This record gives sequence, C-alpha cells and structure tokens, in this order.
Amino acid sequence: IEQYRKALSIDANFSSSHVGIAADLMFQGKHDTAIAELQKLHDAAHDDGDRRTAMSAQVVTYVDAGKTAQALRRMDDLYAAASKSADTATMSGDVAAMGDILLNAGRVDEARKRYDQSLALVTASGFPAEVKEDVKLADRYNKARVALAKNDLTTAKSEAAEYLKGAEAKQNDFRVRQAHALAGMIAQREKRFDDAIGELGKANAQDPYVIYVTALAYQGKGDTAKAKELSQQAANSYTLPTLNYAFIRTKAKTAGRGA
Repeated sequence: IEQYRKALSIDANFSSSHVGIAADLMFQGKHDTAIAELQKLHDAAHDDGDRRTAMSAQVVTYVDAGKTAQALRRMDDLYAAASKSADTATMSGDVAAMGDILLNAGRVDEARKRYDQSLALVTASGFPAEVKEDVKLADRYNKARVALAKNDLTTAKSEAAEYLKGAEAKQNDFRVRQAHALAGMIAQREKRFDDAIGELGKANAQDPYVIYVTALAYQGKGDTAKAKELSQQAANSYTLPTLNYAFIRTKAKTAGRGA
C-alpha cells in the first residue's frame, strides 16, 4: 500500500494504484475501506475506462465480502453504462458476470436467465458468425455449470463433453483448460476423486478456484494434509482480485485453517 501511495503522489490519477490499494485492503478484511478507495477512482475518473475499472473492482470486493445484493447493483450500473454506448459485447459480458454471481449465491434459475440473456445479446447482434459460434460454445460451459448446480449430472457431463470437443476443435487453449476444470468439478461431485485431480491438473494451475476444487478432491480422498495445503495456497494466492478468486477465497481460508 505504501508503494501504491508513492505512485499516486506522482500521478494522482494512476488507476492501478487505487485498484491495488483496494485489493490489499480487501485482503486485510477492510472491505468498506476498499470500496471507498475505489470510489475515489470512480469519482475522479477522466474517462469511462477508469470508471468501469473502479466499479468492476467494487463488484469483486462486494462478492468477497459476501454481499451479493450490492455486487449485483453495481453490475447493473456497469450494464447501464455499456448500454448507453450500445457496447453489445460488454453488455453480454456484464450479464454473464451477473449469472456467475447468482450461480455462486445458489440462485441457479436466475443465473440461467442471465446466461440466456448474454447469449441472446450476441446472437441478435451484427457480430461475425465466428464470434456468435464462440459465444454459443461458451454457453455450453454455462449450461454445464447450471446443470451441475442442480445436480443434473447427465446434462452437466453432456454439455461439458461438447464444450471440450468445441474448444479442442478451435484449438482454444483457454477454453480447453476451462473444460478440464469443468470435468474436474463434475468428477469431484461424483466422488471420482482421482479423476477429478487428473482433470484439474490439466486446467489453469494458477487459478485459485481450480486450486481450491483440487483441495476438495483431496479432502474427498481422505488426504487432509494435502487438502489443507492446497486450500491455504488458494486462499493466499493474493492475485489482483477476480470473481473466481472472490468466490472461494473465504471458504479456502477457512479450510486452510482446518476449521
């Protein structure tokens, strides 16, 4: 924080410092102070980019604090700003993020509606066919997660398989890793813990969410020491905050303490 403050003394509008300070405050459990720091960036912003950066970071902070309602209200603000400039791609992404937040909060049917809205925004747009096809592929990932949340493992596995197939066909490394993470989550739910660990090992090893689900698989196997180690690793990643990290950070921290 001290170093970020020094940067701001040189350039008071250096947005990365405000975001970094807010992240560190959040990691200290000072969520309200973090939100206030980001509001400074928002109120002094010279352009929509910095305002969006501030609001997006506030969303993550609210999620980390377990304040779903506030996070969704801020997402509404982000969506409204994107709507004013008719930025369909950003609007679609915002709605998908709302779906992720709702899914994490256990509001599965509401999440599915948001994912449907996200897909509809792109399919009704003038984007090239290849963009629309990629968004349709991404929706399989969303459908699989919704099915998994409903414990509909048949649909989850079917959608996950199609997602992996499409990702491999496009040679999209990000989506391939995401597909393996999804397969790992499904295997973990089915108590196929060795399969889960194998699939998660092919996912993004730097994603705290993936690390945490791997910890759950080891816990399922009865390897509590490894589960605790990985939970601590996930909780203490201290990356610049993302929704995926916020979704699991507190749970991983608790598990890492052996609570």
